[in-house]
Amino acid sequence: MDLQLSPEDRLAPGPKASNRPIIVITLIVSTIVGGFGWKLYQEDQEKNRKLESLERHNAELKRQEDEWREQLEAQKPRIERTPHYYELNTEEREAEKPIRIVAPGERQTVFNDRNYTPKGAVNSVAPPAQRHYNNTPARSTQQPPQQRVAPWKWESFASGGRKKWESGNFTYMVQAGRVDTGSVCKNENYGSLRYRDCRKGAKAYFTQRCKSGDTVACTAQHMAP
Repeated sequence: MDLQLSPEDRLAPGPKASNRPIIVITLIVSTIVGGFGWKLYQEDQEKNRKLESLERHNAELKRQEDEWREQLEAQKPRIERTPHYYELNTEEREAEKPIRIVAPGERQTVFNDRNYTPKGAVNSVAPPAQRHYNNTPARSTQQPPQQRVAPWKWESFASGGRKKWESGNFTYMVQAGRVDTGSVCKNENYGSLRYRDCRKGAKAYFTQRCKSGDTVACTAQHMAP
């Protein structure tokens, strides 16, 4: 017997594929992951509770230990210790020694503040004549050296042959009314170009001051720059 299919039968749609296996697998995986996560959460909570309990226990032990120490210190008797002989100073040691009375006719060999009585001066030598006191040389009244500060200015040569003004403050020492020229410009770096300019400027400063009547400055107006 021959079967003939009409065009309507040929275009009829076939059965649709089912999504049920995928949904079941997804639910199973979600359940497993959720259960594992919940287990980890429970373990973390349990660890935290144990740590808190241990900290409270340690704090309680420390508090009890502190109270026990305070009670022990309060129960200790207060005993004042007498210092040993070697711990005393010289005066206290002498005070601790018994006083020995020297019998008449016996020579005294131990002297201290408690048994010694001075007998007065036994020096029979006459003092020197008054003229020896008058010939004593007078003490030196020389004053110590004084440090002074003064300004200086000098026209120096820069690189390329150009001129420029250098200036600043220099220090020097004065003793017995004279300038120690070796101490001039000691505040600058010895041997540098600025040190040399400072010496030249200081010499010009002393020359100007000498012309103004400064006798101390006149002692350094001829100093070597």
